[in-house]
Amino acid sequence: MSVNNTKEKHPFFGKKHNEKSIGLMSINSPTAQSVTIIDTKTNERFSFNSNVKASKFLGVSEWTIRKYKRNMKLYAKRYKIIPCAKKKKPEKLNWPSGALKMLRLQVQILSWAKKINRCLDCKFKSYLEHF
Repeated sequence: MSVNNTKEKHPFFGKKHNEKSIGLMSINSPTAQSVTIIDTKTNERFSFNSNVKASKFLGVSEWTIRKYKRNMKLYAKRYKIIPCAKKKKPEKLNWPSGALKMLRLQVQILSWAKKINRCLDCKFKSYLEHF
């Protein structure tokens, strides 16, 4: 963050995300893993989008959820904590090597053209100033 956008100058200073925004961020988070908690006595299933929400449900820390999720042991001799499938990362485009090289070359040519255009613009303006 730049020095100019610190504290009171930052556009989000003093504001808070609403519940809808927080929910969307937790759903779209690439690192958050969903958790299922099974009550072995009643056979009820509870699904959560994150370890934090599951920990709030059971009234324990997030680290406790992580530990029991990893060990697959019963928590309080009653709750089974199961990790859900990891979110799939978007697949990379498999470009043929020639097409990828061509695309990179086109991008490079466009950036050169912009630089040349700016340079010509400056020289043309300075040239006009002499008249």
